[in-house]
Order: sequence, then structure tokens, then C-alpha cells
Amino acid sequence: MSPQPDNTKTSESRTASASFATPEQPRASIASVLLFIMSSVLVFGGFWVMSLAFSHPDTAVWLFSGGIVLDAVGLWMAFGLAPRFAKR
Repeated sequence: MSPQPDNTKTSESRTASASFATPEQPRASIASVLLFIMSSVLVFGGFWVMSLAFSHPDTAVWLFSGGIVLDAVGLWMAFGLAPRFAKR
């Protein structure tokens, strides 16, 4: 049998060129990045506000309720508004 040619050079060049291929999905817009940051801040801020309710018994109900509202708004932004921006 004859020795097979060394094809490692061609496979390496294919791998290198594949890493610079154009992605099929478009890049994230600045609006979707800001929406993600805002929703993250609201969700984690809501958790923090809810945790404050346990150290302030006088206003515990209001703090905990406010934390739930912040979480609801943050999750709505992430799962309600973000898909609308992705469809554009």
C-alpha cells in the first residue's frame, strides 16, 4: 500500500476559516443589551428589597410587596419585552 498524503494542513485551514465565518444570528442591539441589564438590576434589586423586609418589621409588608413588584417588572421586561426586540 502506498502512504496516504498528509491532510492535516487542509483540515487546519478549514478549522481556522470556520472560526471567522459569518454568524447566522445577528448581533445583539444596544437596546436588547440595555434591556437585559435593566431587567437584571430590577430582579436582583427586588430580591434585595424583599430581604430588607425581615430587618424592618414596621414596614415589612410594604418592602416585601415592593420587592415582588420589582421582580415582576424585571421578569416581564426579560420575558415579555425582550422577545419583541428580538423579532425586529
